[in-house]
Amino acid sequence: MKQSKAFTWIVRICALLACVTLSGCAPEEEGAQNLEFYPTGIQIIVGGDFEIRSYECEVLGIGSFEGSDLIIPTAHTFDDMAEEILKTAKEKGDSELEEKAKDFYKKFKVVRIADEAFKGCTQLTSVKIPDSVTYVGASAFEGCSNLQSVILPDSVESIAGNAFDGCPESLFTEYENGMYLGNDKNPYLVLMRVKDKTADTFSIHPDTRQLAAGVFEDYVALTRISLPQNITSFSFSGCTALEELVLPQGITEVEASWFEGCINLKNIVNMPQAQGLTYELNSDGASYSVTGMGTCTLTCFAIPSEYQGIPVTRIAEYAFCYPPEQEEIYANMSKSYRSLLKNQSSEDRKDTEKMKAMFIDSYGDEARLFFDIKSKLDVDMISLPDSIEYIEPNALLKLNVLVQTNSHYRFENGCLIENGTNALLMASNQGNIPAGVVRIENYAFSNCEMDSEYTIPNSVTYIADNAFYGWYSDSVFAFDGTVEQWNAIQKPDRGIPQIVCSDGIVEAIKSEE
Repeated sequence: MKQSKAFTWIVRICALLACVTLSGCAPEEEGAQNLEFYPTGIQIIVGGDFEIRSYECEVLGIGSFEGSDLIIPTAHTFDDMAEEILKTAKEKGDSELEEKAKDFYKKFKVVRIADEAFKGCTQLTSVKIPDSVTYVGASAFEGCSNLQSVILPDSVESIAGNAFDGCPESLFTEYENGMYLGNDKNPYLVLMRVKDKTADTFSIHPDTRQLAAGVFEDYVALTRISLPQNITSFSFSGCTALEELVLPQGITEVEASWFEGCINLKNIVNMPQAQGLTYELNSDGASYSVTGMGTCTLTCFAIPSEYQGIPVTRIAEYAFCYPPEQEEIYANMSKSYRSLLKNQSSEDRKDTEKMKAMFIDSYGDEARLFFDIKSKLDVDMISLPDSIEYIEPNALLKLNVLVQTNSHYRFENGCLIENGTNALLMASNQGNIPAGVVRIENYAFSNCEMDSEYTIPNSVTYIADNAFYGWYSDSVFAFDGTVEQWNAIQKPDRGIPQIVCSDGIVEAIKSEE
């Protein structure tokens, strides 16, 4: 359909808005004049409609403000811009554009403070952020070396990295090993810094509701921490010594990216319980095995210790992965599903249940298998109850991360090891296999990245037939022992990569085609 001249002019004006810094004044609040704003609610959608969304705007910077005490207003108007649009509309005789101009006379709610908005503004001594703001950008107040007072409202949901770096320590409220920002009602609203990252434990104030981005990043000495009830988003990336984390009770969602690099994490208390897993009664008639994802949509979860009042003791073969023979079906169905989504409207694509039902109607059982496999591949982290006594070697083939709280298995250096036999069930992407491992079971390396370097300890005496399943024949592993010690290991005569020993190299033995 041919676009109107009005639409063309609107797009041009919006493009101008996106490129030009705007100035204005908000006479309602003293001290708020001459800040710079950007209306984030204005969107340009190619082939779509001009839209003012929620009348929101973002603080861009200090502008010509020269005072020391800054009060950011809760709203802003763009009267000057409205006049320009109105003038253009009248010149063109465009009644539609004239009607749109009225939108700019409305107040825009101030919801964000942009990245680096006040970076290096050394004249500032106090800042009051209104309760309309939900986001404070990266380095927003970095280098404000004379800042003595900041009032953060309860409305703030996210503070990006380095937002207050380079500000004086007197700006923050201290509690034990942490430094906080907030308001008169709650000075501990946001944890901004860790004072001493050599301490092995950390206590967060119970009134804290937000963690500033990166506050615990690379805190390599941290071994244990408990989160207050109100915190639902966090990251412990790079906390390599972290062993135990206590989550707030009732938390409903956890993301594996929050624990990237936490290779020693053994126990997560209060992990969300998986609902909808499938189970099968074991031959003893007194226990269950977990057999699949069922209707569970979580990607990080704890397996329940009981099902219908009966203990869950096993994780069955392919419970959280799929057999190799289904790989082609999954690949074909993935292409078909992408094609289906491509032909739907953006609104319909958001309705995942509708798309799923439509796909199943078209492809039947193969589509059902596709969604079953997809749910397994989406799993990132599982916490084991102590009731689990046995895990099939290939039950967790595609699992990315596993955290366990179980006396039968241990999680060491990112590897899943059976305690009774010292058998490696799953290697990590971190490299070395812990010393003391005696057996390497089927599919132990199937979850690992091809560019990782691995060292097999000389304690190993047995390697299962499919231990190196999925690895290329030109892969190289190191062995912490001699060629003679390697040759003494009980292992298959096919499917072994090249092994670099302390005194020589054992060439790869390819699998049969």
